[in-house]
Parts: sequence; structure tokens; C-alpha cells
Amino acid sequence: MRILKSLIWRNLSESTFFRVTFLFFFCICFLGCEADSNSPTLKNSSVDKEAKSSVLAKPKKPPFNHSISIHSKSHQEKFKWVLEQANIPYKSIDYKGREWITWPEEYSKIVDKLRKRAYEKSDLGRAQIALDTENYEQGIKLLLAEADKGNPKAQVDLAFEYSTGKYVEKDYGKAYALYLKAAKSGCSEAYANLGLMHEQGRGVSKNCEQAVFWFKKGAQVGEPYAMWKLGKYFQQGKCGLSKDEDKANYWFKKVKSMGYNFP
Repeated sequence: MRILKSLIWRNLSESTFFRVTFLFFFCICFLGCEADSNSPTLKNSSVDKEAKSSVLAKPKKPPFNHSISIHSKSHQEKFKWVLEQANIPYKSIDYKGREWITWPEEYSKIVDKLRKRAYEKSDLGRAQIALDTENYEQGIKLLLAEADKGNPKAQVDLAFEYSTGKYVEKDYGKAYALYLKAAKSGCSEAYANLGLMHEQGRGVSKNCEQAVFWFKKGAQVGEPYAMWKLGKYFQQGKCGLSKDEDKANYWFKKVKSMGYNFP
């Protein structure tokens, strides 16, 4: 019996000892963590982390409206050039290490319009800017000069003006002649417009086969409208083309894959 009692007491003593030891070390660790979290070193390190993250974060919008910051230096200079051509006053302001271009509020609608187009830094670009800012006389004058130099894009733009009659007197004959000149330079946009003029008989007599000829040329070089028109001709079996749904769908899918959705 004495042996049994001594064994029980020994086991109880050992278990109690281990429990007390465990609680003692736990309290020490807990108090140590509390002290560390309140230490100035840790607080400073957290402040440093916040400071670093604020430096890495993108700069907030500046405290002025009607402005833009452009990362690329070349794009920034081009945007300034566009504003200068449009006679829009602007300022360059340094804000948080970045240059911001700002302009007066009354020009905001014009600037929004100008930002939607990619202008060439050339006389053609000046012509387009002049037309977009309603300086029609200057725009047409510059387009005529560039078209006479043989610039196919200027020829297409001027032909469009003659087709619509918005800024010049409508003249389909002049428009057709300009589209033809641009087409000889390999301008795909001219191919599509020539096809349309032959289809509608504007500036030239109606000729369905010629319309197909120009739409095919445009489709072969990836002109979206020409591809869509050629697809419609295959779908309907028009102008000497046999009805072919597979060919029609082929062109429709190509147009759609380029992000266009004609009616």
C-alpha cells in the first residue's frame, strides 16, 4: 500500500511540476511580445513601411482640373504640339515629381475631341486639327496642298470632304479622282471607297463588277469595310459572285475578329 501511495504522489508531483513550468514560460513569452509591440523600434519600422508604400504608390490626382500627365516624353511633346496647333493655351506644372499639362476650362470640350485622334506631326496633322477645331478654311487649304504633293492619306481625307460636302462644295467627280490617285499608291481605305462609289454610281457610272474588283483588293489587304462588303456579296450571290455562305462567313468572322461590327 505504501509503495502504491508513493507512486501516485510521485506521478501527481511530476504532472504538477510540468504544468507550473509551462505556465511560467507562457507568461514570460506573452509579456515579452507585449513589450516588443510597444517598443519604439517596432513602431518606427511600421512607420517606415508606411512611408515606403506611400512613395511607391501612384501619385494622386493633382489639385487642379482639366489636366493630364503623359509618361512618354515623345507623346507629351506631341500633345503639346497638338494644343499649339489648335491655339489652346496650356501650362506645364510639376506635381509630385511628374509633369502635368493643364488648360483653361473653356477649352475642355475641344481638348477631349483632340485627344480621341492620333494626329501626324505634319501638315496633314495640322489640316486635321484645323478641321476638328472648326478652322475649315485653313484645314482644306492644307489638305489641298498635301494632296497635290501626292500624300495618299491627304487625298483620301480630301475626297471624303468632297463626298460629304461638309466643308467644301460636294463634288463626287473630284472625290472619285482623288480616291483613284490614293489607290494607285496602295491606300486600302481608297479601295473600299472606290468599291462603294462604283456600287452607288457616285462620281462614276454604276458598275457592279468594278465594285467587286475594288472590294476584293481591299479585302486582300485587310480593309474591314471591304471585307464586310465582299462577305455580303457572297451571301447574296451578287455581281457575278456565286452564292457561298462559307466564303461569306469567312469574311464576316475576319471582320468581327478585328473588332468591327457593321450592320
